Amino acid sequence: MVLLFCGAMLALYFILCNARTLTRLPPGPISVPIFGSIFFLRYPLHCCFASLGKIYGPIIHLRGGVVDYIVINSITIAREVLITHDLEFAYRPASKFGEYFSYGFKDIALAPYGESWKNLKQITSRHVMSNTRLDGVAWMYELEMAKSIKAIHSSGDHAPVNLTDAVGKFISDAFCMILFGSTEVRVLDLVAQIGKQAINVNIGNLFPALDFLDLHGVNKTMKETLMPELEQLLTQVIGAHKQNKTRIESQGEEFVSRDLTDVLLSLESLPDISIVALLTVSDTTHFSVWNLLFAQDILVAGVDTIKWTAVWAMAEVLRNSRVMENAQEEVKNTIVKSQLVKHSELVNLPYIEAIFKEVLRLHPVGALGVPHHNPSKATLAGYDIPKHCTVLINIWAIGHDPRHWDEPEVFRPERFLGDQAKSNQELMMPFSAGRRTCPGIPIASRVVPFVVASLLHAFDWKSEGEIDLSERSSGTLSCMPASELVAFASARLETSVYAC
Repeated sequence: MVLLFCGAMLALYFILCNARTLTRLPPGPISVPIFGSIFFLRYPLHCCFASLGKIYGPIIHLRGGVVDYIVINSITIAREVLITHDLEFAYRPASKFGEYFSYGFKDIALAPYGESWKNLKQITSRHVMSNTRLDGVAWMYELEMAKSIKAIHSSGDHAPVNLTDAVGKFISDAFCMILFGSTEVRVLDLVAQIGKQAINVNIGNLFPALDFLDLHGVNKTMKETLMPELEQLLTQVIGAHKQNKTRIESQGEEFVSRDLTDVLLSLESLPDISIVALLTVSDTTHFSVWNLLFAQDILVAGVDTIKWTAVWAMAEVLRNSRVMENAQEEVKNTIVKSQLVKHSELVNLPYIEAIFKEVLRLHPVGALGVPHHNPSKATLAGYDIPKHCTVLINIWAIGHDPRHWDEPEVFRPERFLGDQAKSNQELMMPFSAGRRTCPGIPIASRVVPFVVASLLHAFDWKSEGEIDLSERSSGTLSCMPASELVAFASARLETSVYAC
């Protein structure tokens, strides 16, 4: 019986290998019936895929359950997907989570490629995430950083500071201010719960035919609990803003947008915003779903991503005394001791900017990016790509590729300074590329360097023992630290600055 079973499995192996050859599929681990290649997978997935790349090459085919996956581990083939064949892979795989989160795939992150999506992205880049608009709200996160620095200082010199919590609170409060003009909107715990649903593996994604069973309870939780609560909360916030706008205009005064919710409401009256009229959440909701979805995308995708990038940055700076000395010397020579860092001064801090870029290379929080999808057959690197594949760009593997990076595991901001800066920048795609480039680049590239510059300007930092740079190894598709970051802070500025 054992021999018969072994013979059957051997025959199956040769059949599958032959099928892979005949169809010119990319190489990859063997796929067994029902389960596919899942027995070859380990957490963190981005590290596992990078290891498989050493065996099978820069493009891998595997099956997760009954779904075809293509994993790209090289910058060359990533460019082929995102630039050369951009249109063919400009779609997103559908899921019940995505459907509930985006009210039927209507947001920028998950909407299918088409006219509606193009309108949404154009509106976002032109009216919301423009440099002018973000310059106008910079004072909000400057104010929140002043509060954070005051809180750290009040704990006393050389007192332990949980930087994971401190950075997280700053990011949360800053984003609430930017979006809503207030830190009193109690939305972030709810957003964190939605984020957990988004990044944890769902068996329904591997076996779509079983998705209706909702074995992990993701669909029910999203549909019946989390999304109704979030919709109700954000609708109240948007409603209050709209009432304020109506009141001001009824008095014959000009309405001036203070936060991004005001901006979104102002867009409804512009003649070129035709998409707004097409999008409604439900019969009982009187506000554009785009207002709702934009806030959700920023909160769910932006808050955690920027928080963990800033935490990784501080962890690496604390671990590398040379980097900290160089960064603090730059800040000292640029920012006077009688004031805190202003957003407008970041342009004069190239080393801080290089720290940000090196963190994106070494610790990309969205290590596998947002999945791509090809509705039709395609060709990549000489291989046949079946239709309806889920395509993952392994951003982590690209940033750790020893063919392009000297000592890739070493944190070295100097890679992004001087003559090598431009060429090294072209070897990275931390925010994806092409049509589906992340629209949040402008705000991430402002806030993370601002956090690092502000904390290094205001305090000297020391750690007790070795900084733990290991990643969480299970239950998540993101690159997040396994341990909280704790360090000791001592004041560097004039005492009066901390009292502001």
